Amino acid sequence: MWAIARHKLIDRARRNTGRPNAAGGTTVHRMIQEIPEPEPVDESGAESHALLHRAMELIKPEFEERTWKAFWRTTVDGLSAADAGAEVGLAANAVYQSKFRVLRRLRQEMAGLLDC
Repeated sequence: MWAIARHKLIDRARRNTGRPNAAGGTTVHRMIQEIPEPEPVDESGAESHALLHRAMELIKPEFEERTWKAFWRTTVDGLSAADAGAEVGLAANAVYQSKFRVLRRLRQEMAGLLDC
C-alpha cells in the first residue's frame, strides 16, 4: 500500500509540473522529503505483487461490474472520475465512492493476507 501511495504522489507531482505552487507548497514538499523510503520486501517485489493480485481476485466478486470498472479505470488506468463515470454510467461522485469502497476492502483483504 505504501508503494501505491508513493507512486500516486509522484504521479500528482508530475501532473503539477509547470503549475504555480500553492501557498505552503515548500513546507509540504519538505515533509514529503522527510518520509523514509520503505524497506524493500525483496528485489523484484514479486511477492507483494502476487499478494495484491490475489487480494483483487478475492474481492472482485463482491462488487458490481461497473463499480469495479470505475475503480480500475481511475486507479490503474489513471482516468479522471468524470471520464471513468461517463464510460460506466456513473456520476463523478459515485466513481469516487466506488474507488473508496474498493480500496477500503482491498486494504482489509491485504491485511488479512499479510497476517497469514
